[in-house]
Amino acid sequence: MSPALELILWGFVAYLLWRILRVISKGLSSSRAKPALTTANDTSDSEPYTVDDDNAGDGGSHIELYPSQRKFVYKAWWIPGDTEQEYEYRVDADGRLMSRLRMAADTGTKSGDAPFDDRFYHELQTVRDGVVIEDAVRFIYENNSITSPDQKIQELSQLTEWHEITSRAWPWPELWYSVIKIHIGEHEARRGIRQELERLKRGLRIVSEQTSQAFMLEHDEKYQYSTFKLIDASAGESSGAILTAALESSGLTRSEAELAHFQIRSLAKLLGDSKEGNPESASK
Repeated sequence: MSPALELILWGFVAYLLWRILRVISKGLSSSRAKPALTTANDTSDSEPYTVDDDNAGDGGSHIELYPSQRKFVYKAWWIPGDTEQEYEYRVDADGRLMSRLRMAADTGTKSGDAPFDDRFYHELQTVRDGVVIEDAVRFIYENNSITSPDQKIQELSQLTEWHEITSRAWPWPELWYSVIKIHIGEHEARRGIRQELERLKRGLRIVSEQTSQAFMLEHDEKYQYSTFKLIDASAGESSGAILTAALESSGLTRSEAELAHFQIRSLAKLLGDSKEGNPESASK
């Protein structure tokens, strides 16, 4: 092995070890006890509040909420990369929670055949002061087989405009609950989450009842996602029509139905409903 290639390999191994240690340290820090939510008039000494903490082992995410500054920071990490996005928010007179993206930065390795050093990027800002940095986005997403640079630019541009966050905003239900509880009151926060919980329970029950002869709903605990699996593969077209009709009756989109099993558990836990936190109760 040539000295140059050996140096590159050792550099890559060192980088992976650094990323693994960073993931572990973030997982430990996010698992610490959360400060109790207060009201908007209380001191900000306990900020930030950690909400929507999701650790999947090889990655995860959480939100750091700063009510006194009317902002929150979304942090996600995986091996070997991470992203950080800072949003400002406001609560309108009608109780709607509005937010917009102010800053975003990413660390990772882009796709392609170029040398590692040419593909690696560290805390590369893709949004600054609410403006999408298109050159940075194109650098990261060129040759990406899943998301094109133009798609990502459009996505980020939409986030930099004021948009509403609701109690249906998966995977951030605790963010909506926490902000509404702090700035409006616990009753309104619980009411909104309860409405969403009952909507999902009813919808999933209808879908389960109407598709039970054609589909099995398989749950992926690691990624918290469910998949409709055909019981009889030869009945694909007719089974598809059954699923479509069931979704229309339930009022859920397919994406909502595939997430509902885990959303129900999450929302019930947020409300302290330990019995309803068992997803199996949703389909009964």
